[in-house]
Amino acid sequence: MFKLTPEFEELCDRMTKAWGERAQTLVAVEEMAELQVELLHWIRGRDSNIPEELADVIIMCGQLYHMSDEKEKIHEVFKYKIDRLQKKLDNNHRKEFE
Repeated sequence: MFKLTPEFEELCDRMTKAWGERAQTLVAVEEMAELQVELLHWIRGRDSNIPEELADVIIMCGQLYHMSDEKEKIHEVFKYKIDRLQKKLDNNHRKEFE
């Protein structure tokens, strides 16, 4: 499945202790919104900074995972979704968004 490195776990723990779960959740939402804007800029042919915003979102998704009390459920749903994607690809589903 997936696992956060001990170093990242420690960083997440420090962020949560320093700023709190509510603040970190709000930062995650903000970072996701910033990524949406950059993706739209890219789609429209404008300058974009997707790598920076994607890195921020990945960090904050790790933070949300770290703060979660439902890690087992997350793993279960993650596995289900990965398996479902694999089946779609194995069944040669057509491209839906071009």
